[in-house]
Amino acid sequence: MKHQLRHIFILLAALTAAFSVQAATTATASSILSALRARIASAKAIETVFTIKGADGPVQGSAVISGDRFTMTTPEITVWYDGKTQWTLMPASKEVNVTEPTLDEVMASNPFAILTAHGDYYTARRLKDSGGCQVVALTPRDSGSGIADFEVSVDSKGQPHVIVVNFGDGQRMHVSIDSFLETAAKAPAVFVFDKSKYPGYEVVDLR
Repeated sequence: MKHQLRHIFILLAALTAAFSVQAATTATASSILSALRARIASAKAIETVFTIKGADGPVQGSAVISGDRFTMTTPEITVWYDGKTQWTLMPASKEVNVTEPTLDEVMASNPFAILTAHGDYYTARRLKDSGGCQVVALTPRDSGSGIADFEVSVDSKGQPHVIVVNFGDGQRMHVSIDSFLETAAKAPAVFVFDKSKYPGYEVVDLR
């Protein structure tokens, strides 16, 4: 389960990286990431639908991201994060874990915290275009992050097309983006676990 959580958090970071590279083809990696900070600051919310192709087989999911808050759902897990508290729901065990991530944990799991602090946590470079798409690589400065790099491909319309996460242990996760849209603001309750909607679930407070 920890492995699944890590992949979900990394996926969130990768999806946000995709949002950053909707820029001109002549843009440098540095200017693309500068544009990311501005876009994150101005975006009211982001909704995305995706398909993960990895060791666990194809998995479809969706996410809503707003500022430092997010919620993500796959068949195996649902996560809510309101900027302070995180709820992780596991349908298989009918359990919800509640935590308050430390700053380091937020940097490891919250895509906005990581990518807006890219000068401290990432180096970025442009890769050779592939299949008509621009490709950007983001490499964590922390060698203990478990990630070798992200490769983000953007199509001719400026939309994220494919994200590949290369792990330090040689594993590789391929993410196809079915939709990635900037939307209207979401109510704060969207990013908070509502116990009334999940009767019979055990809530385990790990704070």
